[in-house]
Amino acid sequence: ATEASIVGPKGCYVKSASTTDGNGNDLFEASTMPWPSDHKAVTATINFSIAPSAINSVPNSNATIRVFPNPTAGQLNLISPESKKVNVSILKTSGGKVLTKKLDLLADQSALVNISGIPSGIYLLTVVSRDQSQVIKLIKQ
Repeated sequence: ATEASIVGPKGCYVKSASTTDGNGNDLFEASTMPWPSDHKAVTATINFSIAPSAINSVPNSNATIRVFPNPTAGQLNLISPESKKVNVSILKTSGGKVLTKKLDLLADQSALVNISGIPSGIYLLTVVSRDQSQVIKLIKQ
């Protein structure tokens, strides 16, 4: 979150407000001064600004899993040069998982992931194995 304020009827009664880092589970804490006896309502305003800070791949080995076609209308192909177990997740750019799937990839063979039920848009595709992690910008048509 980028901003937080708590306001009472006669103005702001908050000494300080803080938040955890933007990890999707923000917790706001505020220390308040005593409220006047005539208070009638309290309004809390929290403004969020969420955007991925980076989209990149972080391979821990030389083997990279290829994902295609991108953009796609419904089927993704994943090919690895070596056999491995992976967890595949598709995330909204605003946060939240849309799809999670476990796959057993066989060396140089295509594994399919059906995403035809996902609305059109831009997503983040994560492919995580024991020795590798990739994040790929995915466009669903």
